[in-house]
Amino acid sequence: MDNIKLFQLIEFSSYTIALPLLFAFFRIRRSNHVQFHLCLLIFVGAIVELSSYYIIEVLKASNLVVLHIYTVIEFGLIVFIFKNELLRYLSVRNIYLLIFGFAIFALFNNLILERQLRIDALVRAVEAILVITMVLVFFYTTLKTLKLKRLEGAPIFWVSSGLLFYFSTSLFIFIYSNYLIESREASYFIWGLHAIMNTVQNICYTIALWVKPEIE
Repeated sequence: MDNIKLFQLIEFSSYTIALPLLFAFFRIRRSNHVQFHLCLLIFVGAIVELSSYYIIEVLKASNLVVLHIYTVIEFGLIVFIFKNELLRYLSVRNIYLLIFGFAIFALFNNLILERQLRIDALVRAVEAILVITMVLVFFYTTLKTLKLKRLEGAPIFWVSSGLLFYFSTSLFIFIYSNYLIESREASYFIWGLHAIMNTVQNICYTIALWVKPEIE
């Protein structure tokens, strides 16, 4: 695949958020806990996409500050999506400490550790590991308790599937992104791959908002 097609794929991927965004507008008032926080995550993601486009195309500046802030907000909202699952193992206080600790780590990393690099690769890698862990906790708990009779009818199943696919395959991209990005060819390939995973994740988000909310 040549660079032009990869660029088109990357650009197309950024537009795929429109589908779950449309569902989020109609679902948010008739949503359960998982869908409500997923709607918030989608709204924030859409704002970041628009802000990034404006900063890059109009201001001709770097959008990394926006992305760094988004990483922290994204992680916090994902934790809230899995809050009911995490309460089996963590107290409410520890859940908030997890979010706060990640935010402090991200701030320290962006100001000191990776301040000269272009992408907060370490923070994204840590976020990926934590999110994958939460998803695995959900699947483990679900298989152990058999509380969901129809997985395909549960919003959290589709959210978990999208997150697991995206973060498990993106983990190594996050780790090596600041090194491979030096090569234009490698950069296009990496972010083309990332675009595919982002598209799949948005499809999973759409299905999560489309299925009937679980009774809580």
